[in-house]
Amino acid sequence: ERNQERYRLTAATPASRENMSPRDRAGWLWFDRKFAEAVETLDQKILPPRAADTTRYTWFTRRSDALRRVGRIAEAEADARTALELAQKIGDASAVDASFNGYRLASALVRVGRTDEGLAEARRYVAAMSPTNQVAEHWEREVQLAELLAYAGRTRECVELLGKLLRVPSVITVPMLRASPDWDNLRDDSGFKVLLADPKNSTSL
Repeated sequence: ERNQERYRLTAATPASRENMSPRDRAGWLWFDRKFAEAVETLDQKILPPRAADTTRYTWFTRRSDALRRVGRIAEAEADARTALELAQKIGDASAVDASFNGYRLASALVRVGRTDEGLAEARRYVAAMSPTNQVAEHWEREVQLAELLAYAGRTRECVELLGKLLRVPSVITVPMLRASPDWDNLRDDSGFKVLLADPKNSTSL
């Protein structure tokens, strides 16, 4: 799954980092807060002319986020608009992995500032996966929704959802919340600090 793959990168050894693909290396640099290096790594990955739209979507989304962190806002916004165009194209084409199309669209909409529209799409994406019969997959989608809420600065809603996810065996853990840049918009929130400090949230499930 997407989040499990990304969080796996935090445990990479120095030796394994040297042999990472540009995609994985950019992900690891993101978690290590080396945002300028992440931009450089993505820029060095030449996208083939016939690269899949899903590959291009991921590249533009990741570079947009890294560019924003180094203050290159105009470029970040341009990449986000390209990611949205690709997400819409992928959805129209009913591409492989169509189940992920809703998240792609939601993520791109939030990144171009169409926040309410994007979060509504993300909630539909979560609701489409049964919390009863597809439990792990439903949690995965709730993690993705939480990330978008954090990105959009919807702190109260995000903290409430994270509190729920910390009580189930999802990929969300207190150490990950402390370390990952994905949650930086929550750092000053008192409710988020309570989640991190509550010993019940650090016990094994």
